[in-house]
Amino acid sequence: MAKRIRRFTMTVEGATVAGARDFRYDDNSEYDRSRADDEVVGDQVRMSTGPYAISFELLAPDSNVESGLVDALVVTAKQIERSGASESSTDITYTFAQGNLNVGGDVPTENAGRIPVTGEFKTLAIS
Repeated sequence: MAKRIRRFTMTVEGATVAGARDFRYDDNSEYDRSRADDEVVGDQVRMSTGPYAISFELLAPDSNVESGLVDALVVTAKQIERSGASESSTDITYTFAQGNLNVGGDVPTENAGRIPVTGEFKTLAIS
């Protein structure tokens, strides 16, 4: 049984985003392993949860994706599982809340241009 995540859909503030590709997020939570006086090594503990840095690209401008504050960004990815000769698909939903988006630009001379989008969100719920 092999599982792979492929393809996704995205909404920003409930509006569908067209042409988004290569979505990525990073958990920037902080951990600490400080030790007490009588310990050789301290236990690892989570000091903070988040923020969650995100990035993706657009192939063309989308009026639903603009620089500024964003209350909710939702990404629904397809997890494909293969068993024998058949495949099944399960949706995984990533709901980011209380953040911002920064829209940039990449206009190369020889290749197709892309619009890079980065951002950071306070919370993430995965279902």
